[in-house]
Amino acid sequence: MVMGLCWAASIGTRFNYFNSLAGHSTKLTAYYIYIRLKTQYGSEPSGTKDWILNGYDFFCSNFKTTQYYSGMMIYSEITTQLKNKNPIHISLTNGAKFHSVILSGIKIYNGYALYYIDDPNSPTTAHISAYVSSDTMNAKSNFVYQMNSSSTKYMTWYRSFY
Repeated sequence: MVMGLCWAASIGTRFNYFNSLAGHSTKLTAYYIYIRLKTQYGSEPSGTKDWILNGYDFFCSNFKTTQYYSGMMIYSEITTQLKNKNPIHISLTNGAKFHSVILSGIKIYNGYALYYIDDPNSPTTAHISAYVSSDTMNAKSNFVYQMNSSSTKYMTWYRSFY
C-alpha cells in the first residue's frame, strides 16, 4: 500500500465532482490516480506542485484548466470559485507534515465563516466544518485546520489549485 496519497485523493474528489456534473458516473480513486501518473510519466508521483498540476492536466483537462495560486486565498476569491462550481484543492502544512484537502463550501456570518472541508483522511464522507475568523478570511492571519482534536493540526495554507 502506498501512503501519503491525500493529494491524489483531492484530485480524484474534484474529478469525480466535475464528472458527475457532466452526467457521468465514473469515479477515480487516489490509488488509481497514483498508478496512472506513475505509468504516464515513468517516475514516482508525489504531492508536489508539479505532480498535482500533472494530475489535473491528465485527469481534469476535459472539464477545465486548473489554476495554481501560491498561498491562501481570500474569501472573495473562494466564494467566486465555489459559486462557479469549482471546489478548491488546498495544500496545508505544519512545518513537518503536509496534507491536501478540498474546500467545497463556505458559509459567511457576521465577522467569521465556516469553511466546509472534504478531508481524504476522514472516516466519513461528511464535510468537516472549520471556523475561520475575519482576519483569516482576509488573509491577515493563517488558516488553521484540524480534522478532530486527536488529529494533526495544520497552521499554514500554502497553495491552492482551482
